Amino acid sequence: MDDRNRIRESIEEAAVHRLNLNLLYPLDAILHAPTLTEAGRRVLQFAFEELKAERLQASWFYDNPKSGRVLEKLGFKPDGEGEIASLSRGVTVNCHVVALDRATYMTRKMMS
Repeated sequence: MDDRNRIRESIEEAAVHRLNLNLLYPLDAILHAPTLTEAGRRVLQFAFEELKAERLQASWFYDNPKSGRVLEKLGFKPDGEGEIASLSRGVTVNCHVVALDRATYMTRKMMS
């Protein structure tokens, strides 16, 4: 089985079981936001066009506005606040929650 099929199976299984999926990347990768934005576009394309997702939700730590900017470029809008247990920090961290729905994604895609 190739990587694409493994990813698809993982996402489909998570959707069936209503699990959260997290896209994580190393801190030094934040310096390469164009690369992260393009990777994000591909994830959105896969989720909305192939998996037919209706809505995606993401979050970013308050002290990491660069991640917020990447999500904003992808079309995500504020959807609340929350907390995430950060394994690397060893504490629970406050975060912004953002969301993007299928209709907004499709409209943005048609306009680009």
